[in-house]
Amino acid sequence: MSQKNKNILLIAGFILTIIMSYYLSFSKTIAVKKELTKLESKNISFESLANLSATIKQREFFADSILKKTILKTPRYKIISLLF
Repeated sequence: MSQKNKNILLIAGFILTIIMSYYLSFSKTIAVKKELTKLESKNISFESLANLSATIKQREFFADSILKKTILKTPRYKIISLLF
């Protein structure tokens, strides 16, 4: 076998090895990476929901405190007229 034929077989084998390794492992790794990225973005949105929930609770507490102060200062007949 001549050196030229050996080199051609070597290059063909190398290309075949790269193609096989892509289909057997690299494609699965890329798919898992895409899924991981998608799940991480969902996780970030859940974290932002937790922060939003905490902010809403703080605002609710603040609004309740203002309402309590307002109700204590306002005569009852004015409060009833505001409600209806």
